[in-house]
Amino acid sequence: MLLAACQHGSTRRVEEFPRDGVIRINDVQVRGTHNSYQPPLPPLERQLDEGIRQLEVDVWVQPDGSLAVYHSTADRRSTCPALDSCLGPVRTWLEGHRRSLPVFLIVEDKAGSPSAIDAAVQAALPGRLLVRPDEVVGGRWPTLAATRGRAVPVLIGTASRTAAMFTYASSGPQAAITSRPDPVAQAGDVATFVKAGLVVRTQADPDTFVLDEKRREAAAASGAQIVSARDDGYLLPGGVSWRCDPLVPSPCRAGDLETPSTTTTS
Repeated sequence: MLLAACQHGSTRRVEEFPRDGVIRINDVQVRGTHNSYQPPLPPLERQLDEGIRQLEVDVWVQPDGSLAVYHSTADRRSTCPALDSCLGPVRTWLEGHRRSLPVFLIVEDKAGSPSAIDAAVQAALPGRLLVRPDEVVGGRWPTLAATRGRAVPVLIGTASRTAAMFTYASSGPQAAITSRPDPVAQAGDVATFVKAGLVVRTQADPDTFVLDEKRREAAAASGAQIVSARDDGYLLPGGVSWRCDPLVPSPCRAGDLETPSTTTTS
């Protein structure tokens, strides 16, 4: 909230974002990173400071039952080698930025451990910090008023939702968020799902590390609400980290999403 002076010198509370009650999560497009834990990408909290609003980590169960974060057995580079050491800074950041847009937290289960991951995510991000699947009611995502400063946890690598985490699904009762990584070849699918009310993630870069500007342009233009890049320097059109989704008719307008004031606790 912000305070504003009225004509008689008293003050009244005015909404910083007056359309928060009608703008929904799927009305907004944000930029994110692929393999967010992997150098040379900076630590997760710094990416959030830079405007990244989607993070991704790959989780492997170790022989002692702990949950490690790295790309593969041949590539263990990680700015946060354990799941707890990834989630702790995210929690701290969210608690200090309660007016930020919700942050999509994508966790890929590399070793068949959905229950352990779900428990770890709930422990690290307790209570209101998680936007849970049951908050998507009748296929409608909750509003920004209900989700600012919170994480939307997505578990991939498993077919079923856990207690607290979404999973990719394009149809059926679990359909809320899905992935179409190729914004060129799968542009039709992206548009169909976005218009149907789903959140779609696409990837601005291919699996190779070759920079393709046309693909990056197509990713933003596709209307996918999450556009992941391999580096933290990629920006949406206009040089922004977030914008009203170009494919979704909504009350969202420039200035409705985040301002510098959202970088402080409120």
